[in-house]
Amino acid sequence: MRVLAVETATSAGSVALVEKGEVVAELFLRTEAAHAERLLPAIDRVLGLAGASPHSLDGLAVGVGPGSFTGLRIGISTVKGLAWSLGRPVVGIPTLEALACNALTSPLLLCPMLDARKAEVYAALYRVRRGPGDNGLQELRGVRVLPPRAVAAEITEPTLFLGTGARLYREFLTETLGDLARFAPSGLDHPRAAVVGGLAEEAFQAGRGVSPETLGPLYVRSSEAELKYGPPGPAPGWSTGPGSARSPQGA
Repeated sequence: MRVLAVETATSAGSVALVEKGEVVAELFLRTEAAHAERLLPAIDRVLGLAGASPHSLDGLAVGVGPGSFTGLRIGISTVKGLAWSLGRPVVGIPTLEALACNALTSPLLLCPMLDARKAEVYAALYRVRRGPGDNGLQELRGVRVLPPRAVAAEITEPTLFLGTGARLYREFLTETLGDLARFAPSGLDHPRAAVVGGLAEEAFQAGRGVSPETLGPLYVRSSEAELKYGPPGPAPGWSTGPGSARSPQGA
């Protein structure tokens, strides 16, 4: 199937078209300009490069976080709008899961980390499952927001750290963990839309595509506005919402 994927959880956003397990086209949005200014033109560009039209899409996918609150809102709202207008299903992919998939060839424990500011990181722990027909991820610790020292306290074996949080706290992790801390190349520090699309294609094939109105973000932590004025509805938690490929709360 043909899937258009968007990832805007970090400053290095991307758009990709994935079909039958192959990346047809991918465009990165590493820029100081807001994703709102570049996302739709990037989608048009990717479709143009692939010689595809919006109506040729079978489904759409988006990274649902955690990450930049503004970036997530832009990416999710754009994908929901397109999916609604085209009458196509959607899949939401947790951003740290997509980030960990950048290092599926590693034999080490994987710890994707994104900078959450306030001296905290968004983090999770995964192990790569290996076996006939299985090269996916086993989640050992779900997505959380916590200080780097709390992440380090959980590491008892050689671990590959990747992501903007790992890059920011590399010196601390090295000093604290010594040889247990390994670091992926900087080119693997951002989640990719191509990976989001690949994971989404598997989800679609398993019948987990949903209607766009059910798609929701995985914020993990309340926004500054919610902390100051209170949430407009149910407080954000671990759940990615029923529109996501997977929800820790089983939604």
